[in-house]
Amino acid sequence: VDIHPRAVNRAGAAPVVALGQSVTSELFGEQDWVTLPAPIMGAEDFSYVLEQVPGAMFFLGVAAEGDDWRSACSIHSPRMYVDEAALPRGSAVLAGCALRFLERGFD
Repeated sequence: VDIHPRAVNRAGAAPVVALGQSVTSELFGEQDWVTLPAPIMGAEDFSYVLEQVPGAMFFLGVAAEGDDWRSACSIHSPRMYVDEAALPRGSAVLAGCALRFLERGFD
């Protein structure tokens, strides 16, 4: 069985997280950035990238407005529902991070 290593925001990830938080807050307000209270156990092929370069994994909330995301079906469930209205916001954050980094690096 081929199992991916844990995806861990390793040392050096703090500037990446700060960049994501700053861009998200500027685009949508500070309330739209949520730092998880505890790590999540999980594996992801992105972990291979994180083994080579500093980086961080962000989650995009895709529950419908008014739904309690804690009771939503998980990402690997065939019953998972994605409110596609969230996708442009996620794209905007990633594009904003890329542009900011290209303009200023990690400031």
